[in-house]
Amino acid sequence: MSFLEQFEPKAIVKRLENLLTLDALKSKHVLHVGTGNLFGGVENIMLSIARVTASEGRKHAFAYCYEGRLAEELRLSGAEMLRYPAFRYSNPFSLVHARNHFSRLLEVNSFETVIFYAPWTYDALSGIAVKMGAKIVFWAMNYLGKGILDLFMRWRCPNYLLACSQDVLNSYAGFKKLERSQVVYPPVEGRVNGSNEKIETKKKVGADQNAAVILMASRLDFYKGHTLLIQGLGELVKRSGIPNWQVWIAGGVQKKSDLKYLQNLKKLAGSLGLENKILWLGQRNDVLELMRCADVFCQPNIGPEPFGVVFVEAQMAGCRVITTNMGGAREAVEKCTANRLIDKPCPFLLADCLQEVLKEKVA
Repeated sequence: MSFLEQFEPKAIVKRLENLLTLDALKSKHVLHVGTGNLFGGVENIMLSIARVTASEGRKHAFAYCYEGRLAEELRLSGAEMLRYPAFRYSNPFSLVHARNHFSRLLEVNSFETVIFYAPWTYDALSGIAVKMGAKIVFWAMNYLGKGILDLFMRWRCPNYLLACSQDVLNSYAGFKKLERSQVVYPPVEGRVNGSNEKIETKKKVGADQNAAVILMASRLDFYKGHTLLIQGLGELVKRSGIPNWQVWIAGGVQKKSDLKYLQNLKKLAGSLGLENKILWLGQRNDVLELMRCADVFCQPNIGPEPFGVVFVEAQMAGCRVITTNMGGAREAVEKCTANRLIDKPCPFLLADCLQEVLKEKVA
């Protein structure tokens, strides 16, 4: 199996089901619990599993509590869908209502295994699953923190802890009551581009047909490294002998704090003379298409990434990857001559990598 084949959705679903058929977790009907208020890596993972299991007639269902992109795409997949009421910990009545409704869902559908992806849904609803006789699985998509919700998980350990990377699993080392724990990488969908597709995509976004494309596609989170990328680009424009290039930044406002962050990024880009070098694409539903069109995917994290599905997606699209050598990215990025892991978050080191990769593309 090649490096990228291990992340293919069918391979991940097969591995997941093999784990769920162990003696401690014999399972015929599996429920995946999400939310749907935002759309990011977890939602993409659920959709990948939904597409595979629905097409093959496997008994997996998907629960959500907000109407949005997750719900819309689950419907398109043909997967079994269940909705429970949205809740807030600040509103105890909403929590009681959600728990009662979730209890009825489990009773009616007789789920043997319930998979949670986030601490706040796990803490609120896993106790109901235990009372209904279901085995509980927590698929950790982030590091164990020090908040109240993370500490609560130590009190009610899941029957099985899955982690999206070894780096994340290491953060749960203090869990003494776990029956089993293992790394299961997230499923990733992707394919290699064709030249005609590149031309059409560039036309659609209004890009320079002759420019090399550097893409960043992520949520508007500080640790993703938007600021570092812009600072590195500011250094790059000062250098001579570099082929024509353009940057696409995909990712839109999903919460109030995102708007100010985005405004500050654009202000920084303007101060470095990058107005004509960056296309701000906003929230996109065609990120895989953008990756198939790009030459370099650059997300220079300034904090550790639990895994980094986008890195695998970019490689599947035939795109080189540049990121920082930390966290789960070490496992998500193939160590080969095409990709680059910079030693530390530094605009000068990033500019050096970008310069090197751009020149290699033309050579």
